[in-house]
Amino acid sequence: MLQRIRTALALERNVLVLSATILLSLASIHTWYPLLPLHFRDLGASDAQVGLAYSLLTIAFALMQFAGGLLADRYGRKWLIALPTFIFVPLYTLAGAAHNWVTLLIALLITNLLSAIQWPAFMALLAESVSERRRGRAFGALEFAVSLGVALGPGLGAALLPIVGIRALIHSTAPVALLCAFLRAFSLREATHRPSPIALRSLGYLRQAGFRWLLTATCLFALTRMMTIWGPFVTLHAEDALGMSKPEINALFAVGGLAAMAASLLGGRLADRYGSRNLLIASSLGHVLAMLLWALAGNSLVGLGFFLTAGMGLQMGAVAYDALLTQAASAGSRGALLGLLGTITGLASAVAPALGAHLRVSFGSAAPFWAALGLGVATALSLLRVVSQGDEKGF
Repeated sequence: MLQRIRTALALERNVLVLSATILLSLASIHTWYPLLPLHFRDLGASDAQVGLAYSLLTIAFALMQFAGGLLADRYGRKWLIALPTFIFVPLYTLAGAAHNWVTLLIALLITNLLSAIQWPAFMALLAESVSERRRGRAFGALEFAVSLGVALGPGLGAALLPIVGIRALIHSTAPVALLCAFLRAFSLREATHRPSPIALRSLGYLRQAGFRWLLTATCLFALTRMMTIWGPFVTLHAEDALGMSKPEINALFAVGGLAAMAASLLGGRLADRYGSRNLLIASSLGHVLAMLLWALAGNSLVGLGFFLTAGMGLQMGAVAYDALLTQAASAGSRGALLGLLGTITGLASAVAPALGAHLRVSFGSAAPFWAALGLGVATALSLLRVVSQGDEKGF
């Protein structure tokens, strides 16, 4: 029975290890991460500085992805995933001890730089651990783990926050990172990848019109996510406009994560059946519309329904997004291409927190969600110009 379940969910060894460790990591991080904008403010940051901090964090996650992808293609995937995880341990210890927002930001910036090195190897190894026809389900299993961690973390944080405080929650991420580092170092296996010389062949994709439309769509999608659930504006709107307390905000993210769990597995199957591009179009539109309706509906059951719908839409979009990107290159240059896309889209999306903060100050707390609606429509229109595997082979 267990083997049948593993087969149905594409839980090959690497998929299982990567999903399990990201579940542990995100559950620990999300005991405090939804409250990070408020913690920045408690440490002396203004709303504009909170927006700047999120922009810098986004830039940090983008900067090293191309280099990380080149290194993954040259030296393999496993150790590019495992080694940075060990370095997270002292960084989270420093973040928990920070007594001003600049020190906290510096610790998290370095963490994001290392995460950027990891991410292309992480995505490439997951894609190479399953057959192409089951790749959507593999990413669905990963996103299920992501959504479970995002659900468990805030729920646990809501219970522990009044007892231990946010600093202890940040500190607790360090031993969890150490456990994940050992699991990745001793349990992951290189898949089909053969190390290749460091080269810039992936830059040649920029000459292809179809790929340029893909790049445009991914940049817009990344901007959309930073204007909504991935950025600081949901937390700020919940406290300032809806009057929610910190434990209530954590509970909101916990319930949203639970809804997203089912969406992850469903998204994997829908991506395999209907094509990742088509699923990303639908989820991009549904997510931004539901997010705006949540912001306008207020703190009510109707508003909660819109928030859950928005989270489910974003989660299915994340599955489709991951699967779509891994289709764009051959295995020999997959890491570099994923890194290139991550760097460009990350740098593009870095303007979202600062822009959203400006819109919020100028036009009100719901303004970033109106902007996200426009970005979601632009994402869908760009994706209509992309030809993906599962629709008509290749880009």
